[in-house]
Amino acid sequence: MAGFIKPLTDLIKPCDGLQPYATAALDSWMSLATFVQPDGKLTHVQPIGHSPVTFPSDSTAPYGVGALLLAGAEIHRLLQPGVATGP
Repeated sequence: MAGFIKPLTDLIKPCDGLQPYATAALDSWMSLATFVQPDGKLTHVQPIGHSPVTFPSDSTAPYGVGALLLAGAEIHRLLQPGVATGP
């Protein structure tokens, strides 16, 4: 999935200082996308009450999927014409 998303960074053009933040958001999205398994399962979700260092990498939870969908919606909005490139 990250290989598909990488060209999206080319769509972001410099505009009043927004470009560095857009690039960081897309880089973060690409990292998150690597945790979606081929069967669609989202892994690396920190369980409630666990330290971010000491939980299994195959951990998953429904709230993790919701957070991923919200992030994806924002990335989609960011890539709409005029949002990151200005009017």
